[in-house]
Amino acid sequence: MELDEKRAAGHDEYTDAKQVDLKGVPENNNELYRMFAQKDEAWRRDQTKKLLRKVDVRLLPILVIMYLLNFLDRSSLPKHDWGVSRRILR
Repeated sequence: MELDEKRAAGHDEYTDAKQVDLKGVPENNNELYRMFAQKDEAWRRDQTKKLLRKVDVRLLPILVIMYLLNFLDRSSLPKHDWGVSRRILR
């Protein structure tokens, strides 16, 4: 309730600290941009770590499987070619 009372009185914790350039930002996202701009460097570093960990967990398994399939494909092609060449030579 206190936060609503402060906002009604015109005291907004996001606008009191520093001004944020919102040129080109849709109106419905203004408050989110202000909140993000007010966060300290430690919070941003933690959020970056969380995001990278999430990307790593989702992307790395796919990349490992692609690498494995590429390796299997490269190693099986010469064997296949040798078998075909042998039949042709006979």
